[in-house]
Amino acid sequence: MIYVTGDTHGDWKRFERDILPCASDWSADDTLIICGDFGFVFYPEQTPAEAEALRRMSELPFAIAFCDGNHENFPRLSRFPETTWREGAAHQLADNVYHLQRGERYVMEGKTVLVMGGGYSIDKAYRREGLSWWPEEMPSPAEYARCRKTAAVLKRKCDLIVSHAAPLHIMQTLRFNPGPESPLSEFLEELRLTMDYGRWYFGHLHIDRAFAGSITGVMADVRNALTGEKVLVKDNV
Repeated sequence: MIYVTGDTHGDWKRFERDILPCASDWSADDTLIICGDFGFVFYPEQTPAEAEALRRMSELPFAIAFCDGNHENFPRLSRFPETTWREGAAHQLADNVYHLQRGERYVMEGKTVLVMGGGYSIDKAYRREGLSWWPEEMPSPAEYARCRKTAAVLKRKCDLIVSHAAPLHIMQTLRFNPGPESPLSEFLEELRLTMDYGRWYFGHLHIDRAFAGSITGVMADVRNALTGEKVLVKDNV
């Protein structure tokens, strides 16, 4: 099965059995998708805690895949080996841990998944470039073009869309001003209006809420990605 959850921000507790008890029954046939801000590759150099977390993840029986958010160390992510995973390009962090690249499509259990990571850090003023914030957080023109090309190859049809940021329509529904994130929100809105998709999941806003148009914001919830059904809700994460 394909499952989805929200930003993990380098918090190993999100994978522990008491927080993720449903994963006890998962196997190599299962995948958990994280909608950005993975956070286990964040500091300028790998810390012992990061190394230990990735080691422990590699011992989990299921695959972990994440799109990048805004709080990621992009230079470090780019240094991981690139491989083909589920028919798409991905960085491999461990035997079963993959960074899903912007504008790529993946085939999981026969379902097509379109991925578009990235986001804007509203707390950028309190961060330091190269240490806790990186300009690559927002997609480049080439990455937007790559996603448009992938959408065209898919004939504008897919089963799942996974992003970190939310489409403009969702931002407006929540009365959020996207501000400097507007180019990405507007691009995702373009996808919303032109793609024939089954379900869409995003992180970033730290909400667990379903919206019209089969779009769902996820944070602590774990959901069956294909049905949208909650398999785990934790208010204390």
